[in-house]
This record gives sequence, C-alpha cells and structure tokens, in this order.
Amino acid sequence: MLEQNTSANSIIVDPRGQVMTRGQFLTELSSGALRYDSIGVDNISLHVYGDTVVETGYCLVTGKHNERDKGGQFRYSAIFVKGQEHWQAVNLQLTRLNAEGESDQ
Repeated sequence: MLEQNTSANSIIVDPRGQVMTRGQFLTELSSGALRYDSIGVDNISLHVYGDTVVETGYCLVTGKHNERDKGGQFRYSAIFVKGQEHWQAVNLQLTRLNAEGESDQ
C-alpha cells in the first residue's frame, strides 16, 4: 500500500533532520528494523494548490527503530501530488514536540 501511495522519488525528513528515500523507508519497514504500533492524527489542515496538496497536522506515534522507542508527539507536514491514477505523497517531514526519545545516542 505504501508503494502505491508514495512517489518513487519521495523523501521523508525525520525528527532529527535525516533524509530517507522511499526505498530506504520501505527497507526499514520490511526488515522489521522500523516498526509502528500506532499512529494517531489530529488537527489536520489541507491546502490545495491545483494538483498539489499540503497537509499539516499533529500525530501521536508509538513504535520502535532497532528496538529503541521512537514514539512521541509530532507536528508533521506532507505534500501530495495528483498523478494520472491517484494522489501520491512526495514529501513528509516530522518535528518532535517533546524531548522524550529525541536522540539516538
């Protein structure tokens, strides 16, 4: 489902500012290194600019990366473009709202 709903050249900017390609993200998920137990979204705002939509909102995430807790509260922005068949995400950026779990070190 993620492959259908994301552009082949989409990118994700995580809360630490690291950039991940769609391929890297899907590899992390399929290997089990990255696992989401739940993602709840709220306060969603959509802004439409022709064939582009900018979505902003709040999300509460529970999950792990390499068995380390990566959950928390985040603000996010996502950019979607309308393709020939359906909308696809091309960019996602997360900003942590709390300091819990902020560093991988």
